[in-house]
Amino acid sequence: MEGGRRIPVKLYHKMVAVIMVTSLIPLVLLSVFTLYTFNNNYLKLVDEQYLGEIEKSSTVLDYYLDSFYNVVQLKVDKSQYERLGKLTDILEMDPDSHSEDRSREMTEFLKDVSATNPYITGALFVDAERNVYSYRTDGKVLAKPEAFLRQVRYGYGMDHAEEPFLVPVHSADYYEGAQQEVLAVGKAYRTPATLGTLYIEVDPASLDVVFPDKQLYGKGYLRILDHQGNVLYERKQDVDRRAASIAANLQQLVYSREVPGKDLVISFSVDKVTVMADVYVLRGIMILVILCCVTLVLLVSSRFSRQMTGPISRMMEKMDLLKTGDFSVRLPVEQGDEIGILSERFNEMSEQLQNYINQSYVAQIKEKEAELTALKSQIYPHFLYNTLEVIRMTAFDQNDQKVADMIEALSGQMRYIIGTVQDVVPLQMEVEILRKYIWLINCRYEGRVQFEVDVEGMLNCMIPKLILQPVVENAFFHGLRPKGGAGVIELAAEESGEELTLTVMDNGAGMSANEQKQMRELLGSERPGNKAEYNWQSIGLKNVHDRLRYLYGPRYGVTFVSHEGLGTAVSVKIPKNLEER
Repeated sequence: MEGGRRIPVKLYHKMVAVIMVTSLIPLVLLSVFTLYTFNNNYLKLVDEQYLGEIEKSSTVLDYYLDSFYNVVQLKVDKSQYERLGKLTDILEMDPDSHSEDRSREMTEFLKDVSATNPYITGALFVDAERNVYSYRTDGKVLAKPEAFLRQVRYGYGMDHAEEPFLVPVHSADYYEGAQQEVLAVGKAYRTPATLGTLYIEVDPASLDVVFPDKQLYGKGYLRILDHQGNVLYERKQDVDRRAASIAANLQQLVYSREVPGKDLVISFSVDKVTVMADVYVLRGIMILVILCCVTLVLLVSSRFSRQMTGPISRMMEKMDLLKTGDFSVRLPVEQGDEIGILSERFNEMSEQLQNYINQSYVAQIKEKEAELTALKSQIYPHFLYNTLEVIRMTAFDQNDQKVADMIEALSGQMRYIIGTVQDVVPLQMEVEILRKYIWLINCRYEGRVQFEVDVEGMLNCMIPKLILQPVVENAFFHGLRPKGGAGVIELAAEESGEELTLTVMDNGAGMSANEQKQMRELLGSERPGNKAEYNWQSIGLKNVHDRLRYLYGPRYGVTFVSHEGLGTAVSVKIPKNLEER
């Protein structure tokens, strides 16, 4: 049925494909266009939202930083000159004779500075000799002055004598027992009487007033950069390490804005997946809807296509039956459309073929049967002629009881050959008939012909009746008799797949090159052999060959190999398990 269904399956697939394409392409295109437009508009809205929020935050940051810049410039509460004068007086103290007073006065000064803003956690001052004075609101003592100088990159502000500067957020571990991070604001003072740098430390959490929208800023990475690109402050989104690693490899949306008058930049980056999460959910819903539509269209188109191609498929099945020889098949005509017309034409064709087969094919079969009968009629007298010839020669030479035995053997062979050519018998029965035939020959040639059989395990194989006797006969009359009648005839059997090969070998005279050519032409010819052109023995091989081809097909028949002076081997190939055919 596979070959018959190939065409309707293709037609079915084509119809399903056409229906799906014409139905789904507009739907998919509309969905893609809608999603694309919505995606772009959503991105524009996100850009506006973030840029607006960063613009607002940059303005707040400007005021925020000014409040701390004013502290390091000593512009809070009291006049700048009064505080600067106090700082100058402290620095003018002799560090050798007044070190304790100088340290105490500096601590009071830094305490006063720290009290100017609640977000200030401490204040420090570094003089020209790199002495570090400190005050911390929680009372912790500066334990590692050199660590502080490294953290604030001391000397950075010397080139900004007139302007305050920011020190990036760093760890305050230079205080004894302190681990929190701080943001430092510094200013360098350089006058004839004063040389040093004032620092105040600010809790970074105070920047929450600048970036209050945690729902917005909490989705990405917020940074404050200086004009050289150094990160002064950074706030990362609250995600675990694995999620952060994934986000780092996603496409990022980056928004930035300069802080007015501060030579600083606010930068905010967020991965696109986070921002577009709602859009992706919508896209997933749309894809799900499309898949549902695809499934629905597939089911509808499949059902419709089956209704259209079903009759064609049934027609192909009937054609398969027609190919097997069943010309009685008919199709029901259920519709009045083109399919119904095709069914009517098919029924007419089946009927015409049936009539033609009854007239022509049956006549051919009868003709073949007549040919087989003619072949059979040639084999039987051919065999009888040669057997009687042996008996005649024996009776001529001696008057003996052996003649009666020979006649009895002949009677057994005659009973064996009675029946139709298509009859099959076990190989063992055919071997017994050959043994009797060789016995008859040995009666004439005084036992000089040896008959050997090598068919162990295959004696029960079924073979066509009387296909080996002509071959054995040919081996004796064409092989052994020209050499005086003495020699060996061997019968061997070999199985190969679904085939059985029976080989008759002799060590007789063999065939010349011309005789082999003549024999191959005879076996390859489509016309039957006749005694006028060929001898009886050649006709016997030809008839066996033609019988097998007629019965089982052109791949079966007789082949031979011969060497002049050495002998001949004739092989008869037939199907195995003939009882099953």
